Amino acid sequence: MAEDSTVSQSTLSAKGRRYTLAYFLFLLLGLLSVFAQMLGVHFLPSLSWVEKASVYGWVFSLASAVFGLTLWLGSPDHQKLSAFGRVAMVLAAPLLFGILGRETVLTGIPFAWTVVAGVEGHLDYFVDDADDFGDRRCRNPVRLTDMPVMFDKVCDVPMWQRSALGPGMRIRVLGRGTWMGIIQSSVAPVYTQ
Repeated sequence: MAEDSTVSQSTLSAKGRRYTLAYFLFLLLGLLSVFAQMLGVHFLPSLSWVEKASVYGWVFSLASAVFGLTLWLGSPDHQKLSAFGRVAMVLAAPLLFGILGRETVLTGIPFAWTVVAGVEGHLDYFVDDADDFGDRRCRNPVRLTDMPVMFDKVCDVPMWQRSALGPGMRIRVLGRGTWMGIIQSSVAPVYTQ
């Protein structure tokens, strides 16, 4: 009888390790989109994807936060830290895993799909601010409304186009994409009558 419980525990722990590995691989999609953005690949999820996936993003964010906290508390490493370190990690693990979980749903999945199945096309967005100075990774940006953090701007928009844009105006981002998102190659204002 003791052998049966040992075998079933080792099977469960092997299953648990497989689920944990699969979960981490899924979370890597979120990191992939963030690293690509940091390296200068200007990806934008589509407005329709952000709208449709927002609730799932929050649910996955909460699940990731609980998973991160459970993973940390189940680790023998948390006993090696001071009391302050343990409290900091109990607060930081859910926050980091929660943010990464939301980014995976809102940006990681559409980025991966765009890389695999993207074709030349365009998506429309709404301008929030066209007067931002930008930084070394994104010069001459136009900020967009209702977009996730780090994925809320279009880069390298010429000054003559930026000067004609105002809050609420539509712009068209051209590049390689799908209905879920687009990797920017250029931008064109959308003029309405």
